[in-house]
Amino acid sequence: DWPEAVARWRVYREKFPDHPVGYSAAGVALRHAKRFAEADTILLEGLQRHPDHPELLGNYAWVAHRRGDWPEAAARWRVYREKFPDHAIGDSSLGVALRELARFDEADAVLREGLALHPDNGELIGNYAWVAYNRHDWPEALKRWEAFRDKFPDNPVGHRQVMLVLGELGRFVEAEDLARPAALRQTGDSALERLMLAVESLGENCEFGVVQRYFGADPLGLLRFTAIPPALLTTALRARFAGVGLPENTILTIRKDEYVTSDTRYHMAMHTFIRAGNEDRQQRLAKFCRRLVFLRDKLIGDLERAEKHFVYGSRLRLSDEDIRSLWRAMRTHGKNRLLLVHPAEAGETPGTTRRLEDDLIVGCIDQLSVEAPSFDLWLQLCRQAHDCWSAAAPG
Repeated sequence: DWPEAVARWRVYREKFPDHPVGYSAAGVALRHAKRFAEADTILLEGLQRHPDHPELLGNYAWVAHRRGDWPEAAARWRVYREKFPDHAIGDSSLGVALRELARFDEADAVLREGLALHPDNGELIGNYAWVAYNRHDWPEALKRWEAFRDKFPDNPVGHRQVMLVLGELGRFVEAEDLARPAALRQTGDSALERLMLAVESLGENCEFGVVQRYFGADPLGLLRFTAIPPALLTTALRARFAGVGLPENTILTIRKDEYVTSDTRYHMAMHTFIRAGNEDRQQRLAKFCRRLVFLRDKLIGDLERAEKHFVYGSRLRLSDEDIRSLWRAMRTHGKNRLLLVHPAEAGETPGTTRRLEDDLIVGCIDQLSVEAPSFDLWLQLCRQAHDCWSAAAPG
C-alpha cells in the first residue's frame, strides 16, 4: 500500500529528521507509486543531510532507473559506483543504463570490472549476457548465456535466452531440444512439468504462453506468443498455414522497441523477443521468416502426430458450432484434442469444464488477461482436460 507507506514515512521523518531511513524508505514508496519527482525531492533532502549514505544514493539512482531516464540513471549510478566501488549493484545497474543507451562497449567495460571483483554475481553475469544479446552479437550472446545457464541452472531466464539465441543462429532443432531440459530444471514437480509441456497453445493471444512460463515450461511454438482470431485460425488450420513465413506475406514492425512479425493472410501478430536494432531490415526479415517456417512445420508435425493437447483461449463467446468448426479444422491433420477456454458467464463457475465431443472440452475462467492470468484456474482446467482424456485413452 504505497500511498499509506508514504504517509507513515512522512510521520516518521517529521519525528526523526536526522534518520536517513525516513528519506530512503519514503523514496522507495514514492518510486513504487511512480511519483518520481516527489521521490527525487525527498531523497535529495536526505542526501543534503547524509551525502555519503549508500541507501540514499542507491535509491536516488533507482528513481531515474525505474522511470527509464537512462542518461540520468547512468550519471547517478556512476556517482554511486565511485563512492562504493565494492558494491556489485553499482556496476550491474550502470551496465544496464549504458546498455539501454546502446553504449555497448562502455557497458561491457563496466560489467567486466564488476565481474573481476564479483565473479559469481548473478546480476553481473546476466547483464553481461544481455549486452551481447541487445547488440545482436549472437555467437558472443550464446557463449555468455550458456555461462549464465550453467552457473544458475535453476534460473529459467538462462535456458530461455539460450533457446532464443540458438534460433537467431538458425539452430532451431538444438533450440527445440533444449525446451524440455529448461522446464525440468526449474521445478521439482515432474507431473506439472509433463502437463505443461504436453499442451500446445493455439492463441488467441500470449496468455497461455505466459501461463506455461509461470509453471516452468518454455516450449517453442508458432502460436504460443501470437495473436490470431478464431475464424482466421480455423482458416489457417484448414490451409495447413500455407504461406506462413514467406517474405511476401510477412510484415516486420517495431512495437515498444521489439521486432514483431505480422502475417497478411491470417493476421498473425507474433512476438519475437528480439530488441530492434540498426541492422538491415531485409536481412532481419529473412531471419524471422526462417524462424516462422520452422515453427510452422513444427506445428503441422505436432498436429499430424496428435500427441499433444491443444488449447485456445477466446475472449469472444464462441457458439458451440464455431468451436466445433475450429476443432474439425484441427482434425483434418489428425485425431487432435482441444480445450477451448472462455470467460465465465452468469451461472457458470470459473474452473469448470463441459465436454462437447470426446476430444473437445470447453472450460470457463474468471477472466482472460495477458497482464494478469488466472494461473491457478488455468492449471485446474488443464488438469481436468488431461484427466478426462487420459481416462478415455486405451489401456
